[in-house]
Amino acid sequence: MHIWNDARFGAGALAIVPLRQDDTWAVHAAVIPDEDGVLPAPTLDTFRRVFAERAGLPGVTLHDLTWASTWRPTVRMVERYRSGRILLAGDAAHCHSAAGGQGMNTGIQDAHNLAWKLAATLRGAPDALLDSYEAERLPVARAVLAATSAQHRTLFSDGGARALAAQFADLTATAGGDFTGLSLGYRGGPLGRDLDDATGIRAGDRAPDAPCRTTDGPTRLFDLFRGAHFTLLRFTDRPGPPLLPPLPGLREAAVQDPDGHARRAYGLTGDATVLVRPDGYVTLTAGTPDAEQLRHHLRQFAI
Repeated sequence: MHIWNDARFGAGALAIVPLRQDDTWAVHAAVIPDEDGVLPAPTLDTFRRVFAERAGLPGVTLHDLTWASTWRPTVRMVERYRSGRILLAGDAAHCHSAAGGQGMNTGIQDAHNLAWKLAATLRGAPDALLDSYEAERLPVARAVLAATSAQHRTLFSDGGARALAAQFADLTATAGGDFTGLSLGYRGGPLGRDLDDATGIRAGDRAPDAPCRTTDGPTRLFDLFRGAHFTLLRFTDRPGPPLLPPLPGLREAAVQDPDGHARRAYGLTGDATVLVRPDGYVTLTAGTPDAEQLRHHLRQFAI
């Protein structure tokens, strides 16, 4: 990727990105309107003129234009994600600058948050479960819009090139927030419950990965989570009988952690129980809960 900076356009003056799969280049350039407020058409001649002015690379020629368009940043968000049987997700719910590359990730997380709740509602879960979709995801969208807008203003400023370099150097320290998305969570939301302080991780947090062992042998926590089920993790050095009888949609695993990776990731000092949702977020934490506490929590998900 090659970027040319310009005081008039910030880091968006000119950028070319190799698309290796089809042996072409994507060319991005900021443009300004003429005296009548009209932007130049995205033609091959326009791209050649802008490239010559800003890249200064004689002997390099743009040719064989295959696709072109004019893009404008738009920042919009719906007031609510649900109206009766209508639920909105992705670009239908929010749109924003491409700065930070958050659009696809935010939309996928909307869908992942909603999908298992729709499935649970079809199984008989209370309709209020669908209301938690907006409660959890709308604040995330609001934060993403604020962060990407701040990043957009920074990138298209005089210091835009430095800001872009900083973003690639440290994805968690860029202007406007964490663009990895790994810190997003739903603490304090309607679906989380912490029965005690046995875990450092809290209900609503993203459940991290770690190598571990179960009765089936070595594995990783992400491998236990993979699928559309809830996962009940029992962190203990003394595996005993399951806390619950076999239930559709629930996988229970006694996790042994001889090297301490999982215990550090989850902030554990002793035995603990963590219930993870199908979308990879913690919904309940406890030391040693009884079966009825677990069943009561799972009933809201029709399990």
